[in-house]
Amino acid sequence: MQYTFHITVHFYAEDELCDLYLKPYCRYYGIFDRNIVSPLRRINGKTLSLDIDSDVTSMGELWLGIGIEIYGSETKYREYGESSGLEFYLVKNQLRFSLENEKLHLSYYLDRLGVGVEKPIEIQLLLCMDAGEVFRDDGIRYYMHSKEYCSHNEPHVHVDIRHEKEGSFSILSGIQLAGDKIKTRDIRRIERMIRDRKVELIEYWNLNTDGIKVDLNQALGKIRY
Repeated sequence: MQYTFHITVHFYAEDELCDLYLKPYCRYYGIFDRNIVSPLRRINGKTLSLDIDSDVTSMGELWLGIGIEIYGSETKYREYGESSGLEFYLVKNQLRFSLENEKLHLSYYLDRLGVGVEKPIEIQLLLCMDAGEVFRDDGIRYYMHSKEYCSHNEPHVHVDIRHEKEGSFSILSGIQLAGDKIKTRDIRRIERMIRDRKVELIEYWNLNTDGIKVDLNQALGKIRY
């Protein structure tokens, strides 16, 4: 039987939508490359039809089928869509429903949600654009956000200190930019870590955020101009 699905896509970061990257002619792709983002731009707001048996096809198989339709092949979907952490949801009355058991059939969930097939079945895809964790050391988590341009005037890394204190530090100088009551020994540990892994942090910043890019050679003193 032919089932029709209406697909909407949302990108989010820091618990807020950042659908700017979904605009068809936007030159920016957030923390992902165009092979991941461009197919999602093309499918957003569109409908697609699949010939499936809802009493046999599991939700995992359905998600895979949609992924193949979006990316053109299972190999490309696995490489781009699945690897990026693309999330699939059924939607009813503008509410998303996640499906914990993807081995159950489509008909099971349609019945549970009371979703008919006389109209396109609403499917929503979500992609997290947070740059995420860089590394952990001695109970301190070092991480960045994808939208870093509005927080401070220079490249920086956020720290979560044993789930007790949070702050941010300059990647270039190691100076503390934000955070209260962080212990002196932790500040020294963070400053030393930033100094020792400065190249890695700058490269991660340049690749994974849409902040101002840093000239790595100049920052390391390899060039003088």
